[in-house]
Amino acid sequence: MIQNIENMKKNSLFFCIFLFGGVFAFYLDQGLGVLNYSVAFFCFLCVFFSLFVAVNHEIRKVSTLEDKETKISLIDKVLMGFGFFSFFRIFSYFLLFVGLVVLLESKLFCLYAYMVGILSGLGVLILKFVSQIQKG
Repeated sequence: MIQNIENMKKNSLFFCIFLFGGVFAFYLDQGLGVLNYSVAFFCFLCVFFSLFVAVNHEIRKVSTLEDKETKISLIDKVLMGFGFFSFFRIFSYFLLFVGLVVLLESKLFCLYAYMVGILSGLGVLILKFVSQIQKG
């Protein structure tokens, strides 16, 4: 029960950061600010989530190879390096690129609101990292 309350507090803090950033972006440039903020926030989190998934997969693969006490060959190291270019990661960068190009070509880009979106995403990641350190 207490752990559920702690999780709700953490999730509400993440939501408050997202909401505060959205309100600030609206203050900067009304609807266009919120659009830029949303594109930046979700694309930033998507890129870092895909990086987390790729790195987590590679760490598990290396740990199983080390458990077997076998020497990791050069080919395995090269294949692990290419493993960071997973489909989801390429798709998230493509989504980021398309969102930025659409905003720029439509003359809807607002740099300040876009930066608020990126900084809000970074704030969420930092809070998640700190909560994981405190938990473990």
